[in-house]
Parts: sequence; C-alpha cells; structure tokens
Amino acid sequence: MHKEMNLTLKRDRFLWKNHLIPISFVVFEDEKKLGYFNSHLYQVAFNKTLMFNAKDSVLKDIIRHELAHFICHLIYKNTADAHGVEYRKICQSYGWGEEVYRAYMSISLANDKKEGDLKGERILQRIQKLMNLASSDNENESALATMKANELLLKYNLQSIASYEEDDNQEAYLERVLSGKRKNAKAQAIYEILTTFFVQPVFNHGQGQFYLEVIGQKVNVEIASYVAGFLDTELERLWERAKRENSNLKGQASKNTFMKSVAKGYVSKINEQKSHSGDSRALIVLEKDLKDKTAMVHGKMGFSYSKGSKYCPDSAKIGNKMGKSLSFKKGLQQSANSLKKLLSY
Repeated sequence: MHKEMNLTLKRDRFLWKNHLIPISFVVFEDEKKLGYFNSHLYQVAFNKTLMFNAKDSVLKDIIRHELAHFICHLIYKNTADAHGVEYRKICQSYGWGEEVYRAYMSISLANDKKEGDLKGERILQRIQKLMNLASSDNENESALATMKANELLLKYNLQSIASYEEDDNQEAYLERVLSGKRKNAKAQAIYEILTTFFVQPVFNHGQGQFYLEVIGQKVNVEIASYVAGFLDTELERLWERAKRENSNLKGQASKNTFMKSVAKGYVSKINEQKSHSGDSRALIVLEKDLKDKTAMVHGKMGFSYSKGSKYCPDSAKIGNKMGKSLSFKKGLQQSANSLKKLLSY
C-alpha cells in the first residue's frame, strides 16, 4: 500500500487526507466471487481458493482491484459506477492497467470443488433429525432430543479440536446471520440463544446499521446461521401468540421483556441439561477454543451493555415459559451460496 498507493498503514487503519480510515481484511468461500469491498464495514475480502489457485502476481492484481474500490468509495461515495470511468481513473492513477480494473477474471476453482467436510455434513443431518424430534409434543421425547443434539455437537467439537491440535491447522469460521438499523431486544435474545450452540456471537456496527455475526467451527456456524434466521421470525410469532392469549400484554416495554425472557428461559433449560451431562471439563475446553477463535477474528474485545428498559413481570413469566418449550421445527437448510469468512492460524 505504501509503495504503490502512497498510503501509510497504522495497524488496522491507514492515513487518508489527514484522517485515519479503518480497514480490515477477511477471507471467504464462494463458488463464483473472487473478492469484494464492503463499504459499510470498510472491509476487503478475498476468496479462500486464491491461496491455492492463484499465482502471486494474479493475487496482487485482485488485491489492487478491491483496494481501488475502497479508494473509489472514499472519493465518490456511492455515486460512481462499480467499474466505470471514475474507477478506471483511480486504477490508472496508480499505474494499474486492465488486468486490475476489469470486472471479471477466469481462475479455475477445481481445487475448491474437491474440498469438503463429509463428517460435518453427516453431523448436520443428524442434528436436523434431532431438532425435528425436539419439536415433538411429547415433552420427554423433546427434552431427550435436545440433550442428544447438544451431546453430539459437544463430541464433534472436541474431536475437531483434537485433530487440528495435531496438525496445527486451526480454522475459525465467521458468518453474518442478522442485520438491522438498530439493535433491539429481539436481536439481543437471538444473541443469547446462539451462545448455546457452541459459537461466539458478536455484535458489529457499520454505517447506520448493526450486524450479528457468529464465530466458531464450520458445523456450529452452519447451525447457528439457520437458528438465527428461524428465530428472527419465530420470536415475532411467539409474541403475537402471547398477546392473543394475554390481553394485558401491550407496548414496547412488554415486548422487550418478553423477548429477553424467552432467551433466558431457553438458555436456562440448555444449561440445566449441560450440568447433568457431566462434561464440565469438555465445556471449558470449548469455551477456551471459542475465545481463541474470537480473538483471532476481532482481537481483544471490549463489552458494552444495553441500557436498562422497563420491566413487565407478566411478559417475563410468559416469555420464560415459552423459552423453556422453544424448539426449532424446521430442518437445517444448507445454502451453497451462503457467505462464510475463513481465517486460519
């Protein structure tokens, strides 16, 4: 950056017209896209396969291509065409030709097609069946299925940790599972529930909106992604049901209390099951592993707390009860085009 673009990089920021501009680099998986620039997060991303399939000179051109998008955003904001005249002028000002500013590049992704985690896919199928059982009207069958799903995930995660400790090839997956203009009680409830799926949820903030991201092993992230999408609509459905059955539930304060209490009820149920499983040491190992993965992605993180809101006892009681009976009735849907960012030690 300094030699070609005359930009001074200072840790995770670079100097631009007397301003320090944040910048972050991530790696993702995708069958078609080679790279992108996220103007909301000031984030530059590159396809994982480039590490295996692209020569150094080709990789450098792709890096230049995305950095040019970054500079184009700083100068023109969103008024310039993606690969239009303004963008080309920026590339040319740095001495970069068509090999940089063209919109498409042909690179074989054959190696990527050979990659895959067959064991992980089988675990997902088993978790799907257990989640379907967990929605059973039979209370004992539902509780047993939920416990079995957690035990299965715990065992799989411990085996994965052991395997990458042997070959020193640790990977951390990150996926953005939710976004919105303003973080609210429902988003916080989803955050709390996701912590029971062996992932670390993180709230990230861009320009005018928030993102809820999850970090962890690939299988856990796949499951958490589905759960977050399901809860986004399911929590609203439960709130509407609670209002129909209880006419005294009204207003935003009541809804906020309800959302938080659903999460509290569900988490308490799962934690109680874990306490009876006798796997406290295993849980400590997984907790440390998640902290390492989170630190790898976000460094040392601080924590912020949401402001206290009015409390509704009736909403809390009803929400807590619904949380303890919460289940995920649909099967896990794997999307070949879902975006995952991969970072390796």
